[in-house]
Amino acid sequence: MVDLQELVFQLNSRNLHEKLEAIKQMGESDDPNAIEYLLNSLPELRSEVRLAVIRALGNLKDKRASGPLIMVYGEKPTHSIKKEIINALLAIQDEHSLAKLMDIASDTTEDLYIRLLIIRDIGKFDLNDSPEVVNAAVKLLQDENKEVKKRALDLVTSYKLQNIQNYLLPLIKDPDKDIRMKAIKYLYSMEGERLVSKLVSILSSDEVKDDVKERVVEVLGIVHSGQIRELLKKLTRCNIENIRKNALISLAHSNDVSIVEIVTERLADNSAKVRKAALSALSKLNAQGVLNKIIPLIMDNDDAVREEAVFVISTLVKPHELKQLEPLMKNPNINVIKSVLKIFSNKEYFPESFYSLLDSFIKLKDKEINASVVDILTVNKDGKSYLNLLGIYKRVDEDLKVEILYSLKKFENLLPDMAEPLFDFYKDEKSPKLRSILTDIIALAKTKDSGQMLLFIINQEDDARTKSNAIEALEQYFDTIDEIEIVNTVMPTLRDDNNRVKANAAKTLWELGGLRMLAKLEDMLKEADKWQRASACFVLGEIGAIQVVPILKKALKDHEDVVRANAIKALGKCGETSMFQQFLDIFNGETQNVKKAILFTLRYSNDELFMDFLVSMLENVDDDIAVEAARSFNVLLIENNDLILRVSDNIENLSKAVLKELIDGFGDVYNKTSLEILEQLSYDDDVDISSKALSLYKKVEQNCLKNAYL
Repeated sequence: MVDLQELVFQLNSRNLHEKLEAIKQMGESDDPNAIEYLLNSLPELRSEVRLAVIRALGNLKDKRASGPLIMVYGEKPTHSIKKEIINALLAIQDEHSLAKLMDIASDTTEDLYIRLLIIRDIGKFDLNDSPEVVNAAVKLLQDENKEVKKRALDLVTSYKLQNIQNYLLPLIKDPDKDIRMKAIKYLYSMEGERLVSKLVSILSSDEVKDDVKERVVEVLGIVHSGQIRELLKKLTRCNIENIRKNALISLAHSNDVSIVEIVTERLADNSAKVRKAALSALSKLNAQGVLNKIIPLIMDNDDAVREEAVFVISTLVKPHELKQLEPLMKNPNINVIKSVLKIFSNKEYFPESFYSLLDSFIKLKDKEINASVVDILTVNKDGKSYLNLLGIYKRVDEDLKVEILYSLKKFENLLPDMAEPLFDFYKDEKSPKLRSILTDIIALAKTKDSGQMLLFIINQEDDARTKSNAIEALEQYFDTIDEIEIVNTVMPTLRDDNNRVKANAAKTLWELGGLRMLAKLEDMLKEADKWQRASACFVLGEIGAIQVVPILKKALKDHEDVVRANAIKALGKCGETSMFQQFLDIFNGETQNVKKAILFTLRYSNDELFMDFLVSMLENVDDDIAVEAARSFNVLLIENNDLILRVSDNIENLSKAVLKELIDGFGDVYNKTSLEILEQLSYDDDVDISSKALSLYKKVEQNCLKNAYL
């Protein structure tokens, strides 16, 4: 163990690393005087030092730190310092600390994330001997915020309270479904079948409003009780529509096949809500032999009921039973035809009379019907279906044409035969999007004729995406098309205005001709037009070979920042990390374009020095600069998940624009730190950030549990 006086000397060092190391070791010291030196360092303004001191005080678990820590909290410090103080107070765990924590948790003006953090973490300790804490937790059951109420419910039920049922029973009427479900689960675990009489009393009382009764019925199904199941069966015939509906929803949680008959009876209910709920319940019960009962609902007047019927039939019915539905394709009601074809499409079923009715379906000019027709024609992938898809192509709108073309890609054995008719479509097509897809499929044919078609497209096409796709596809035709033809066709595209076209042209010519290509690009760097010079740098970066590096280094001296920026990015793509320190040296004196290029390039290095610089740029006052740093940080985060620790303590210092960029990166990291950050961001005042964070939190949590990362 290091001598305390030696640590005190180190604590006063100007070297930040030495100071932090001394604080850490004091937090692990057995010397009772260590706390005094740590408390003296608590007013330190530098956040990293203050955080380290608070962490060390928490490690010591000395009650003397409780008061000073509470005082610091009262100064309204940063979010990360608040979190560390809470952790320290939880570790100290004296009555003063716990009381303060519950005061914070009860404060409706406090940050919601902080309140929830306390309620969650305080539940990890046995607090049955702390009545003040328990009473404060019980009061939180009446909090206006539903998230606080949910956490408080978990906390309260972890204590051995007498008459806890009295606190929980009102919650089964709560407006929030999750709270009702939690409350009823806890109550049933404590009271068992005795709970049923209380529920019956609530549901039969004239003093309880109908909407409250509806809420209670909706969550009864999570209790697997014979008495409750019998109660729910009776409620399916209640004269209140929403109670009938919710009774069916609750019954669906049961694995009792005897309820199928009762649920099926409600398919004829006069309420569309109830009919839909009955269909949903049959699906969840995996009910068999009910097709004849469901078929009439395909013809229901209510759109939602018809959609649910389609889903349930698609889920439950076996392919051999679908023949019963074929006569409905001739039904005069377009909604019925739409529903039946959707089912056939979902089940990849090809009805016998389909070809004879095909023309009548297309004449209806209904988007959903047309989409189902295309899906059904793709089932067999034979010549007849292929010809029918070609026949339909010119009769439908652009969206369906896209679907048809993607379907044709699945006819792999017919691809060589498709090139000619699709090329005819291409020449008549005005939509750039469709021309691009047509080009992709023509390229898949891999015949001599399709190669010539690609050369034609490159020469004639105005759309950059289509042209670049055609150029890229030529790599599959080096053995089919004469080299001179390729060079003569592709070489002019190096002067195209579009970077993607130029990049694909350079890559294709590089694959074909190698070093001969570099001389051409070097000539482009001598052009008077700065955009030609910038494009040459871009193309060299796409080639990425070691031979291009000397050419790019020359471009770093160009007087136009767009050229220098592209040269820097290109050197990064070439893996020329030896230049990175030079880039950092010129950073402050460069234009915004070049600064962003340097930050872009740092994604190609995992050097600690460059990483420190990149992280510091996340807090840059210029959002454009900070966002570019965030993009590179996300790229590096994929390779090294531990990098998330670099930003975990200063999330509150980052701008909204940076957080919106980083949040996707956090969502791809499956560890505890990522969960904590996403949970914090889920309470952000920016709706875009909070909603995205909540969605990603669920994904990360699921993956962490699945892979046992927590």
